[in-house]
Amino acid sequence: MNISKGIYRIAQLIKWVGRIIGGLFVVSSAYSMIFSKPYETHADAYGMLLMAGIVLTITEGIAWILEGFGSE
Repeated sequence: MNISKGIYRIAQLIKWVGRIIGGLFVVSSAYSMIFSKPYETHADAYGMLLMAGIVLTITEGIAWILEGFGSE
């Protein structure tokens, strides 16, 4: 295996781990919104959705940069 293939595989690993963690954040926030009592606010669930977006943005960005290095 050469270095570019190794970098590309690391990029794919980072991308999919980020998607899994972001998906777990989305699922937990959806669960919180569905099963919370009517008088409770959904601030925690919105916070989880925000964290999912941040995690996905960071991991996709890192993977995109590493894929660029891997393709050269």
